[in-house]
Amino acid sequence: MRGRFIAHVPAAMVVIVLAVAPVASADPIVITSGTVGAFNGIDLPGFNISGGGSDFGGVLPIAGAICCVFNSGDVVRLDRGFGVTTLPVQPGQQIVNGVLFPNTFLFGSTTFTATPFVAPPVGAGGPFRLSTPFQMTGHLEGWTAFTGGTRVFAVDIAGGGTASVIGDSRLTQPNYTGQGVSFRFEEPSAVPEPASILLLASGVAALGLARRLRSHTHSPRR
Repeated sequence: MRGRFIAHVPAAMVVIVLAVAPVASADPIVITSGTVGAFNGIDLPGFNISGGGSDFGGVLPIAGAICCVFNSGDVVRLDRGFGVTTLPVQPGQQIVNGVLFPNTFLFGSTTFTATPFVAPPVGAGGPFRLSTPFQMTGHLEGWTAFTGGTRVFAVDIAGGGTASVIGDSRLTQPNYTGQGVSFRFEEPSAVPEPASILLLASGVAALGLARRLRSHTHSPRR
């Protein structure tokens, strides 16, 4: 019996070491799905994001507030910085590069940088969603306790997608009053770069000019 018990000790020790050894990633984990957002009247909004065999969930430690007011023709910037946490009595399940960390408290920070855009005319007013590409960088850590405890992972994250300001302008004309800002992650190939948008617009314009010149060249002379 004693020998059999001793034979099982190394395996048990390996499980314990794997459970508490910090996991780090040299390259940022690329987030490709999920949404992070802040909306009027919603305190501590929850989120879940994933990508690269990883999945993170928690809340943003912010109070609900009006996100933004702007007019037609204004340059709108949706850049935001959010802290990340979990509630003191609600540890969550986190997955990092395929490794499961149950009952883990998540802490960190994220920075969202969105492409500025010019607000279009309000028109007749009504519900609106104005969108633009964004890029995000951040750092996340998992801990075994809300205060103190042991750090079980520390990773950098990055990603991009579509940032949107959502609201209703029927009661605030001629202003836009945003009711929330959301950042929806997408696969890298699905996020158009500003340079690509400009190149596409230039190509369309050149094609239209070529058609007009060709039409003018082949039109009958009077």
